[in-house]
Amino acid sequence: MRHSAKHLSIIGLWLSLVALAAPAQPYSSWAFIGNGNAAQPMALGAVDLSGNLSTIMLQTALPSSAFVNSVTMDADNRTYVLAMSDTNQPAGFIRVDAGGNVLNTFRVTNAMTITADVTLDTNGDYIVLESVGASTFTNALYRVDRSGNVTATLWMPSGFFPSLGVTLDGDTGDYLVGLRGFTSNQIFRVKPNGSGGVLAGTTNVPLRNQLAFERRNGNTVIGAWPNAGPGAAVLLSMSGAGAVTTILASGLNSGECVHPERASAANYRYIVGSDPPNSGIFFVDGQTTAITTLHASQSYVYRHVAPNRGRNIGVIQRTPTRWELNLNFPGEAGLTWAIGLSVTGTRPAAPIPGGRNVPIAIDPITVASVSGLLTGVLIKNAGTLDVNDNDTTFIDVTGLGIPSVNVWAVVLTLDPNAPNGIRTIADSVLIKI
Repeated sequence: MRHSAKHLSIIGLWLSLVALAAPAQPYSSWAFIGNGNAAQPMALGAVDLSGNLSTIMLQTALPSSAFVNSVTMDADNRTYVLAMSDTNQPAGFIRVDAGGNVLNTFRVTNAMTITADVTLDTNGDYIVLESVGASTFTNALYRVDRSGNVTATLWMPSGFFPSLGVTLDGDTGDYLVGLRGFTSNQIFRVKPNGSGGVLAGTTNVPLRNQLAFERRNGNTVIGAWPNAGPGAAVLLSMSGAGAVTTILASGLNSGECVHPERASAANYRYIVGSDPPNSGIFFVDGQTTAITTLHASQSYVYRHVAPNRGRNIGVIQRTPTRWELNLNFPGEAGLTWAIGLSVTGTRPAAPIPGGRNVPIAIDPITVASVSGLLTGVLIKNAGTLDVNDNDTTFIDVTGLGIPSVNVWAVVLTLDPNAPNGIRTIADSVLIKI
């Protein structure tokens, strides 16, 4: 692959990051499930870092019997995926564009009435967690392709109360599933091939609606309810080995929903939605646990929160050996980007003086990828974001016959007006080759 002098200078800059200093670049805004009252019937909204609230979709755009449970960004970085429950028909999920228009409605199975959560697989498919029941529940985890077809029933545990949430383990590609048990709340690990359902962690603290993988340290952060039971907490953290510890014991009425800030941020934070009587969206400092109000509102019952147009790198598997990487950096049209790959992982991250880091473990593949030496495999290792803040590149191993391997990718955007010329360090993504 040939590069312009501009792109060659980018590669040099990428490799010299450890000698640079830059301020933290947080997500620009957050999408959330609002489930408002009759006066403010918001189903999906967004809040920026100044606390300004905007409506993406009204509850009135949905059937009156429908209730939205979770939100995530789709693999195209431009649309939302909302998990729904509906008392009048089988549960499912919908895709919604930036204007709040419903693009697709997917019914996963006729047996379930609650879709608790949807997350994305490493290849862009949907991993859907559903339930049905009254005093006891049947739960199931499905893989659904991008056309809405169920391609696998991954796991059907028994003997538990409702499903709480599912997240992708960014280190392994496994699925971490939260269930409310009879005597304790439990997190299970399910392999992409459906094997497992292995108990990963347990707590007697009542869990709430969301768990999210934390790329910075490989832990999983979980929202909880501090008002019942011994050892109650607002936020919990589960290590990869299953040890559950408390991040925040009190100070909010609940951890209805939670998501960590960027892995590259120097002063990392958690964004947390709390329920009434102190309903709102808050930042919790990851080091001091200091609580800052982002937006306070008594009108909404928050259930889920996710980076709004902040996934940056979306992965869609187009063939068994070709992956499309969609890049989207809101507000950064015209900026140059550069990508680096690693087969080692995301830790230890490459530290940058000043506190930030590049969340990727640098190895020979990193050097080869940013230097343009993976011609034909990494189709484009640098480029320019278009007027819609987007670009696309591909990883293609067709005909190479390489064994299965995990590859992590991270992208930087460069801006001469930003400190040290670095605008954004994306969160890394896992691609299973």
